[in-house]
Amino acid sequence: QMSRWVLAMHGSGEPYVHTLKPPGRGGSGPYYAIWTKGGADVLASAWRVLRNGDTEYIDAHSYVSPIGSVREMTHVIDVYGDHAGFHGWFPDAYGHTIDFHLAQVAFLKAKVSSSTRFLLLDMGPLKKILETLNPKFYKRVTWLKPMQVARVNDGTLTANFHVSWAGTAEGYFPRYGANRYLLAWLRSLNPPGWEPSKQRTVIYYSRVFPEAKLGRLLDADHSDDVAKTIQKCLEKNGRDEKLVIFDGTITGEDGERRSMTLLEQFSLFRSASMALGPHGTGLANIVWMDFNRDTSVIEFVSGPFNSKDPNLDKYRWRTQSFGYWGLPFN
Repeated sequence: QMSRWVLAMHGSGEPYVHTLKPPGRGGSGPYYAIWTKGGADVLASAWRVLRNGDTEYIDAHSYVSPIGSVREMTHVIDVYGDHAGFHGWFPDAYGHTIDFHLAQVAFLKAKVSSSTRFLLLDMGPLKKILETLNPKFYKRVTWLKPMQVARVNDGTLTANFHVSWAGTAEGYFPRYGANRYLLAWLRSLNPPGWEPSKQRTVIYYSRVFPEAKLGRLLDADHSDDVAKTIQKCLEKNGRDEKLVIFDGTITGEDGERRSMTLLEQFSLFRSASMALGPHGTGLANIVWMDFNRDTSVIEFVSGPFNSKDPNLDKYRWRTQSFGYWGLPFN
């Protein structure tokens, strides 16, 4: 089951790329717009209007005809030079942004020139991620609101897309196929304000209420027992890493708990030799680990023994390796 899901998601190749060129005298475009703002079915259009008035558009998974979507009151902005556009499912979710969107953007970035600008959806955490971790690339992005149309002047429009959700009748996840580009991007990161830590850590992701609320929760007492066991194992095996219990919060200078900033989460996971915990958004942060050093991940997942619990059974065997297939975790 797991092998079938992974192969369906990643396939054997890369996402597809299509480029729309300027239509020439008498035509207009190319144009790019993202119509929906969130959820699993985020739809967009990439098109150009030919001299004879016909509309030529990308007809592919998650791309639709602009006819019927463009209205007289649609807000059109003009951009200049070559552009590339991407959209993906659940753009408002941090976990899906870093386990899917980042790889797709890294792939598309590698397929166009360094002078090409990007058109991305102004929603969710992607904007903050790029601004914090890769400010140079962030400056190349024009952020579009849902229903906003970008008209490309004197340039091409390049977009990437997939055949289907997974290329199988029962497939649910979109196809990935771009993680080697993600790995190169991750290894290149040196964000402003970040200093490599000399103290390596082992991170235990404690998924308990109230910090986590969306299922697959650990009993608080059981979670404490897990953390104590990890600490005993570190001491027993002479490991000098510091155990850090991660729940997305940190104690501020005022002594109060607060949410960690993105840079703080990046810095913490960059210092980790190992991360452990249940499947969930918090563990998606393993993508920030330092792949220039040995890294290990132990992920707790639902199995057949959870079949009587519908909330757990629907996540059976689902792990972060689905999204991060090919990244060098142990």
